Amino acid sequence: MKPVRASGGLRLAARGLHATAVNSEEVPHYELQEDPSFWMENNVQVVIRVRPLNNTEKNLCGYNHCLRQESAQSITWTGHPELFFTFDHVACESVNQEALFRVAGLPMVENCMAGYNSCVFYYGQTGSGKTHTMLGEISELGVKPGPERGMIPHIFELLIARIREEEESRKDEKLKYNCKCSFLEIYNEQITDVLDPSSTNLLLREDTNVGAYVENLTIREVTCVGDIMTLLMQSSVNRKVSATNMNSASSRSHTVFTCTVESRWEEKDSICYSRFARLNLVDLAGSER
Repeated sequence: MKPVRASGGLRLAARGLHATAVNSEEVPHYELQEDPSFWMENNVQVVIRVRPLNNTEKNLCGYNHCLRQESAQSITWTGHPELFFTFDHVACESVNQEALFRVAGLPMVENCMAGYNSCVFYYGQTGSGKTHTMLGEISELGVKPGPERGMIPHIFELLIARIREEEESRKDEKLKYNCKCSFLEIYNEQITDVLDPSSTNLLLREDTNVGAYVENLTIREVTCVGDIMTLLMQSSVNRKVSATNMNSASSRSHTVFTCTVESRWEEKDSICYSRFARLNLVDLAGSER
């Protein structure tokens, strides 16, 4: 996998536009194709995921769709006039969590391991399936990872596995990794530490060595997937939420979960080398409808 030298992205889409609908229970399946050569010339990838109709939508409108997927890279909004859109990938209703991860998440992990910053940026209407895509089914994650776990568990499972693999294969270089996480929320133009909700109105600073950072933000060291998921789940209850027509607990704030990966090793000249990268998971508040 070619390292990504800048941010990558994941965008989520929902059926929220009023349009002439395509009334069909059957929808075509398109396989997502991994393309490692994509990253040789590109730094940003845009992925759209179309979710299935839910029961409420079926009861109200039958199997009416306002989107028609044309290929694994394109969709058409069936309005007047019809609008055609092309993206790097369009994940159809039947694409599973593993396939989506391999296209949109796996390159971000390889990016971090190579020492480059990465970002998964996800947004969409409230009720469009962001939580399912990013977290999925995680109730038994520590016991037996299920096929419905989402992008975030997949990303950190691979990241921790790759770290352990690298440390084992490079024992002679005394390679050691250190992972630290932070979690912030932006609401009404104020920054709050999600890991310590009493710490509010934090300030954004800039340093010539580390770049932009948030002053006094809590940083926790993690050693396994369980540590990371525990931080995410325990802290998520502190997010600002409210009810919308599509979701009784829709997030009203933006959040940034950052995992910093640092490695140190020695080579034959006995000089100590280090590598530093950040993986950012940016979650925007769901737009209402």
